[in-house]
Amino acid sequence: MNFEPEIALFQASFYCPEIENGLAEHDEYITTEAGKRRRGKVNITAVCHAVREIIHGLEGERTEAEKCHWNFKLHAILFCKLLERRRKKEENAAEEKSWSEDCNDCLLEYFEGVSRALPNDVDLSLYLDVANTFKWGQLCAQVLCSLDYKMAAELLEEIVAECIKMNSLNLLVFILISSLMPSPRDRGNSSTRKRPEIGDKNIHSQTRLKSTNTSESPTAFHRHVISSCEQICKLQSKIQIKNLRFHVIQALAVCLNNLTSELKLKDGNHDVKFHSDNSNYCESITAVAQKHRQNDPNFSSAIYKLHLLCLSDSRNCTGVFDQWDTMSHEPQRNCDEDDAQSLEKRELACVAVTKIVYTLHCLLTVDWEDFFVDKCNTNTPDPEDFRSLLKDKEVNQDVLLACLATDVCNILNRVARYFGQNLQLPVTEQTLNDIELMKRQCSEVEAHLSQVLDEDVLLAEKLTVAMEMDREANEQREHMWLLEAIRRVDERLEGYEDDLGQLLSASNQWEEDSWMECLERNITALAVPRFTEQLIGVAMAMDERKLASDVIQRVLKVLLASYSTLPFPLQNKLRDRLWSYPAGVSVFARHDAGGFERESTSAFNRLVSLARGQENTEVLTAVSCLALQCPVKTLRLGVSRAVSNAAVCQAVCQVLQAMPSLATFQQRADNWPLLCHLIQDAMATLATTPSEEANLLQLVTVLLQPFKPFLDPQCPFWMPPVLPAEAFAQLCILPNLRTDTTATDNRSHLIMVLKFLKEVVNLQETRTQISNTSVFGTSAFPIMLCLCQLLDSGRVLWGGVVTTTPKAEVKEAVQGLLGRMGRIAMTMPGDAERERGISWLINRVASTLHWSTTLTLQESLPDCLQHQKRLMPESIINMCSLPDSEWSATPSNKNPQKAISLCDHMIELLLCCRVSDRLANILSESILLPEGTSNDSFLEALTLALVQVLPQSIMGEWQCIMGMLAQLLTSGVLWIPYSARYVTELPMVNIGDFRVHLGQSQLLLSVMQVLMSPCCQDWATPPLLHHVTRCYVGTMQQLLSQISTSDLSDQPGCLFVIGQFFCHACDVLGSLPTDELKEQVFVLTLEYLSQMEEITCSDFSKLQLRFERTNQIEVLGILANQKVDGDQRRTLLQKISGLTQGN
Repeated sequence: MNFEPEIALFQASFYCPEIENGLAEHDEYITTEAGKRRRGKVNITAVCHAVREIIHGLEGERTEAEKCHWNFKLHAILFCKLLERRRKKEENAAEEKSWSEDCNDCLLEYFEGVSRALPNDVDLSLYLDVANTFKWGQLCAQVLCSLDYKMAAELLEEIVAECIKMNSLNLLVFILISSLMPSPRDRGNSSTRKRPEIGDKNIHSQTRLKSTNTSESPTAFHRHVISSCEQICKLQSKIQIKNLRFHVIQALAVCLNNLTSELKLKDGNHDVKFHSDNSNYCESITAVAQKHRQNDPNFSSAIYKLHLLCLSDSRNCTGVFDQWDTMSHEPQRNCDEDDAQSLEKRELACVAVTKIVYTLHCLLTVDWEDFFVDKCNTNTPDPEDFRSLLKDKEVNQDVLLACLATDVCNILNRVARYFGQNLQLPVTEQTLNDIELMKRQCSEVEAHLSQVLDEDVLLAEKLTVAMEMDREANEQREHMWLLEAIRRVDERLEGYEDDLGQLLSASNQWEEDSWMECLERNITALAVPRFTEQLIGVAMAMDERKLASDVIQRVLKVLLASYSTLPFPLQNKLRDRLWSYPAGVSVFARHDAGGFERESTSAFNRLVSLARGQENTEVLTAVSCLALQCPVKTLRLGVSRAVSNAAVCQAVCQVLQAMPSLATFQQRADNWPLLCHLIQDAMATLATTPSEEANLLQLVTVLLQPFKPFLDPQCPFWMPPVLPAEAFAQLCILPNLRTDTTATDNRSHLIMVLKFLKEVVNLQETRTQISNTSVFGTSAFPIMLCLCQLLDSGRVLWGGVVTTTPKAEVKEAVQGLLGRMGRIAMTMPGDAERERGISWLINRVASTLHWSTTLTLQESLPDCLQHQKRLMPESIINMCSLPDSEWSATPSNKNPQKAISLCDHMIELLLCCRVSDRLANILSESILLPEGTSNDSFLEALTLALVQVLPQSIMGEWQCIMGMLAQLLTSGVLWIPYSARYVTELPMVNIGDFRVHLGQSQLLLSVMQVLMSPCCQDWATPPLLHHVTRCYVGTMQQLLSQISTSDLSDQPGCLFVIGQFFCHACDVLGSLPTDELKEQVFVLTLEYLSQMEEITCSDFSKLQLRFERTNQIEVLGILANQKVDGDQRRTLLQKISGLTQGN
């Protein structure tokens, strides 16, 4: 704690020399005889004088909040010293010496230095004398409530005895009634919030070890209430002053109301409103706290938290304390209680309620029976001791007491009703008996007070007459003011803006026709931001008061007219202001104040002009007015139009970027933007047309990207995306990554979700400073698990069942995303967390999915698995001689005694090779055929394996397999003889460089012939043949591209090889069952002939060209005649005949 000059003065006052008796007897600061008797130990005059100087300010007058702060601080220091003295009395000398050497065991750490500097003879009488002088009763009560309740009860007993001895009844009463007031935190949730302590954590450690019910327990406040009520009952005969009795009854009523609310009283508003003197202090306390925190970073936040708790009326300070919590960012404690604590709390709450009712019964029906009865004598002036309560001169003692009696009646009535309706409370039998007695006492007190109020006819008549006269006079004055203000506004006289603002604030004139007509005439004057915002407040206040709908409708129309003339940026702010009200979103729709249906059609038809680059602010204003009236309908209509029209889609993106709050508008309780829900709905009802899918994807893609302001394209800064990537991923993507790809209503849904995920991944990989850099967070590995499940479901594309969802397209999208998600996972912070996520993912996939899926996952995380073995079938490990240090065999369900055929070996090899090019190269380079395996048997097994694997593979996997075949042909492990069916004689050129390409084409031809043979007709369905044909054409086109773009295109044998490709394609073309499939291969044959025509026109020697033509032309024509029909045959023959012309 800092030693300010104030603290130094406070310490010095304890060491001032003793004052003479004659002076001390008349000292203004000593108010009790006990104080005068203490002068021999501490100069109480000096102490009180120092306190007075500190509170009022050493250098200048303090504010009320600062005075309250210093009252709190000085009281806390003095009370800590009192606790220290009390503890030392209970210890022996050895313990005292040891304890005094420990600077941390004495007091609250914020007051350590000050407390050590004070003398050790601060006893209870000194403390109470100073507390009585400066009215510290409320501070004392708060401190007592922060201690262990047993110690607090002992201290309270000592304080009661000492106050009676000192004749300080005022101080004692205010200590007792302040104990009945819960702190703001207790009032918010007394069972879960910790009350601050004055003593430090060790000062009463022995007491706390003996008791489990400390001040931190949820029942501590109830025990303090019970203790205070017991003391009030003991002192009821001694409290004779009427204002003290008033405060006691008021405090008991407030405490009873709070406790009953804690027991979940459900009937109506159960809070009772009382007058408070602390409004000025409440208004300035937050500013003072902020000022001290800025000027002194080490300023103790605990001081002000205790300070705020010391207010006499906690209801007025709840909002202030919430602001303090926001400034200090204090972590909240967990609100969950176990069953034992809940039962104990309910038990003690019931006991506390019965104790308060018993106390009220004793006070109002026995000792203080005449408290309310005497008030009816209106001829007697107010007693001197009661005038301090009458803050309003127009309210006399009769009115104040009548209000208090009414409040007590209402509270007792609610208590009786609550306990009458909740007889099955989990409390003890004794408590139930006390509750029954309490209900009878409630009835007795209520009957007594009701009789007093019913007999006060004279007071009621006086109040009625006075109120009626005041009302008529006020109405007349307000009418004259209204007419004058309207005249000044209509004539635009000087200062008419102030008159217009006052008119809008005159809530009692809102239903007057002249008031409404004035607004409708002066819409131009209202087209100012502050007046438009004031109109929003007026409309919402009218709606809350449930005024006539036609009145609210007229105000809303005026609001809409003034809103539409404002600049567009201001419209955004004012629209957000309206939506900040709970009912502001629907106020236009509920009162039918706008023509949404009529205006929306015109506005959205004009949106096309925005898409054409015309910056039309009128269109934006029209949409902004629609959003003001009904944001839900505006968003829904915008998404619907964007999906159906590409031009409108671009314009809707611009509108949402110009109005970010509309894009992020939330309607549902899940806190996700409504735009995300609408995109999800559009995805579910999306038509199968490619245009709508493209439009929806374009809408999402644009909204996920940072953008330049639409109305300020030269702005140097990028604005953040209006569609939050995290919300979009959590709502529209992650829940839809399902493996149910056979559902009819899910035909394109999954593919669209994967496209959305791709866009989010793009955003993540190219993230900027303003984009969302934590879209996936720790959910990257669960997403990869979903992708693996989708990949595993597409492992067999055509299992004999024709599916409605294109599995091949899903598989292609998933394979591309899996690798990119693996790279994103590698960028996650925290090596340990990343390794745990990878291990969890691989173990989950390996235990539930096919081994090929696990292998694919491992290939997508190559950098993460440097020290982890890859999973591979044991047969492949043996065939390829893979090292055990890097590879591990997958568990097999096959019988180990049964030999695996060479064809099965090839199937597993192809399944491994199609995972990636890298893996295909590793396996093809190290493959060793079983001893005694001939080339023919190997070629037959490989062909049969290709027939089974290629139809279940997508185009990327075909390329991996073709790479493996090229490696086998290059290394000589596999040799494919040339076919004699398509040549009449060998070419007179070297074709050895084309051996790999011819072998691949010949092998694919064999596969296609087997697939279209009768033996495969049962499972080679049209969709399967369509997929295989598409992949075959793509593969052969890549082979042609490899030749034409490399040095092989200059080889003399190039023409012969392409001619062989043409012959193979014609053979496939003649075997295909449908025209659609034939059309794909027909296009391929035309490409071959075009390439051959290009070669014949090059600079080869005429001799080479003549021989190549001689060897090819005749064969090409024969194949075209035999395998192709109709127009396709004529076209091919025409192209072939063109090859004979030339050199």
